[in-house]
Amino acid sequence: MDLLSKMKEAGIIDVFMGIAKDYAPTDIEFLAKFFTEKELTEALLKVGNSMMGLLYGLGEERTSDLVKAISFNLPGVTEEFVNGVKNPQPLSALKLMALLKDPDVSAFITGLINALKVVVSSVKKVQ
Repeated sequence: MDLLSKMKEAGIIDVFMGIAKDYAPTDIEFLAKFFTEKELTEALLKVGNSMMGLLYGLGEERTSDLVKAISFNLPGVTEEFVNGVKNPQPLSALKLMALLKDPDVSAFITGLINALKVVVSSVKKVQ
């Protein structure tokens, strides 16, 4: 109860009450039925289980660093992706071969293939 008292003193409870008053449905019977449905409970358990998997994965330092590196560069990635889609350049076999000699392209393809092998191995374990 000490935690609730501290939340009340800090005004957190009042904020939640305001949100609930403004946005939550007022039909108590609907809410009771909604929150006691078996499908909702199962869906929440599945979401919770998935979140645990994500938290576990992101808890690993290299994974977290990779996600952060990509996330902080998403504007540039998005810009280049959209530009490439909107302004496609014809790719001949020779152009493709030249691209494969680019160290960044080669590193990306190698990393992607290695990651895909792990993904396929993981998917094979799913029932």
